[in-house]
Amino acid sequence: HVFTAGEFLRQNIIDTSGVMPERITSVGNAVPPYYERNRPAHVPGEFTRRLLFVGWDFGLKGGRDVLEAMPAIRAQHPEVELWIVGPDEAQQQQQGALGQQEGVRWLGNVKVTLDHYRSADLFVLPSLRDSYGFVFLEAMSQGLPCVGADINGMPEMIAHGETGFIVPRRSPDAIADAVLRYYADPANKKRMAEASIRRILDRFTWDVVMAKINRAIAW
Repeated sequence: HVFTAGEFLRQNIIDTSGVMPERITSVGNAVPPYYERNRPAHVPGEFTRRLLFVGWDFGLKGGRDVLEAMPAIRAQHPEVELWIVGPDEAQQQQQGALGQQEGVRWLGNVKVTLDHYRSADLFVLPSLRDSYGFVFLEAMSQGLPCVGADINGMPEMIAHGETGFIVPRRSPDAIADAVLRYYADPANKKRMAEASIRRILDRFTWDVVMAKINRAIAW
């Protein structure tokens, strides 16, 4: 039997390799235990006006689209900042003037921390290819709702309108609209944060994944 993290992966394997559908089961994926053990004790109710991007390959993870969305976001909320974790200085320089605009802060090729997740309002990663990104689960485990693209495994992880937003790929306008929709209601901060943590506990722990595997193999 074959187990996959998500339904997107399951269907892709069926379509490309000829595995019989009854021999392959989607069981989800799990946040690393460190993040599960270190959930925030409480969820703040006020916006920090900070967006977070985490990804070593800035282009592949949709970083350029996020940069292009920032002027529309800051036109209504000039205090909003975008913090970028992961890309090195060379990738930063490749973005030219767009990467140097007001409100964009490059933190460099450093490891993302719990504080990065907890100090942001939204995790914005409209990736152009992401079969099942752990980073979304890490963010939600810390009460950080996510903005992801409508491809691959992202729609399986993010509950649109509940734990974040799903946007069309390569659409800076849609990214900006999602962020502005979030900031339009102050209640979204606590509501979506709490929903994100619940979604992790209900769907994305190793206990949940192993229970699905055990059922499939009738243990």
